[in-house]
Amino acid sequence: AAACKTSFTSTCAGVDANQAKAVSGAFTGAWKLRGDYLELPGNPAGGQTLNYFQTSTISFKLQCTAAAEVKFKAYVIETGTGTDSLYLKNGNSFAPWHFGVTGQNWLWSGESPTFKAGAGESSVVFTGREGRVKVKKFEIVRGSSSCSFKPDACTDVGGT
Repeated sequence: AAACKTSFTSTCAGVDANQAKAVSGAFTGAWKLRGDYLELPGNPAGGQTLNYFQTSTISFKLQCTAAAEVKFKAYVIETGTGTDSLYLKNGNSFAPWHFGVTGQNWLWSGESPTFKAGAGESSVVFTGREGRVKVKKFEIVRGSSSCSFKPDACTDVGGT
């Protein structure tokens, strides 16, 4: 594979400067690939067992030209009561992110809690909080003047 570009104008492995497909992130734990989106099934033990959900992660790399406070939106389906949130991991703490949308169609969520990114490369980690969450993509909505998603692997798409 070609070396990753520092700037690009086309999708590179499902990631561009401000948006990243959920399936292009590194996902672990109970997340299931469902075509072009990820789903976190309900906890087989029942209830909201934090260990089950917090070990189910979707992570991306951010590249920031300066330290920034970053906020995200997610393109999600909220499938029923109690399925409207993730955690945004910031250091060792987990900030709950309630999407603020309901319905059986794909919708953009409300903004996430603030993620404090340092200059250079940072890892942003979204973890499960409730089961039956479906996520198609993430978007940087604040902090994009300093930070962008950085693909882990890419092909030459004509960037510089």
